[in-house]
Amino acid sequence: MFLLYDKRYPLYAKRGFTLIEVLVAISIFAVIAAAIIAVFIKGIEVWENSHIRTNYREEALLFLEGMEKELKNNITLVDSGFKIEAQDLYFTTLKEAIYNIRYKYDKENKMVYRYTARYPKPVSIEEPIAALKNVKTLNFTVEEEGINLPAAIKIYLTISDEGLQNEYSFLRVIDMPVIR
Repeated sequence: MFLLYDKRYPLYAKRGFTLIEVLVAISIFAVIAAAIIAVFIKGIEVWENSHIRTNYREEALLFLEGMEKELKNNITLVDSGFKIEAQDLYFTTLKEAIYNIRYKYDKENKMVYRYTARYPKPVSIEEPIAALKNVKTLNFTVEEEGINLPAAIKIYLTISDEGLQNEYSFLRVIDMPVIR
């Protein structure tokens, strides 16, 4: 009752906020909004980086799976050969038809090229297809010897992405369906 008639605190002043209260509320809101925006931006960066990494891994795994499928369909013919070197693989496979296939690593361009020619043409006639890019290393080794062909082939692959400077290594041992 005493404050109702006090001239220093009129009734209309009790309904609003003071300038200091408004400034404090705005500054608290600005700090919280800045923190939320920073977290949101960082989340987008992490998502983009993981998306890039996933694409590189998927591309390499699809390459290895395709190569494995072709090697498991390998056939031995009298005049076609099976040649394996450290960075070069040549074999004959059966798809819809018989194909000579060669995978060759080009260290200078950091690419794996896939040569395909319908049997009996040699693969050197056909234009190569870039099967995988950003390859740092690719090594083919015979894991286990068979009678005419290797019983198992080890493929060691390392790829690097351009922007993030990361390397991804893959090791795949392919068991060849041959009589041991």
